[in-house]
Amino acid sequence: MKKMLHAEYIAATKKKSIEALFHTIKDCRKVMRLQPDNPNFGYYADEICYCRMELQRRVEDVDYDWSLTDEC
Repeated sequence: MKKMLHAEYIAATKKKSIEALFHTIKDCRKVMRLQPDNPNFGYYADEICYCRMELQRRVEDVDYDWSLTDEC
C-alpha cells in the first residue's frame, strides 16, 4: 500500500503543469472507478484533493467552471 507524504506531495503539486495536474486527477479517478477495492484508494483520493487544491490556488482570482474537471 502506498503511503502519502502529505507535505511533500503538496509541495510537488506546485511544480506540476496545469496539464499534469489534470492528467493526475483523470488517472486517479479512473483507477478509483475501476478498482474501488484497491488498497491505495485513499492515496488516490488524496492525490485528487491536492491537485484540485493547487488548481484552485492558481485560478483563485478567475471565475472557473469546476464542473469541467468532472470529466477528468
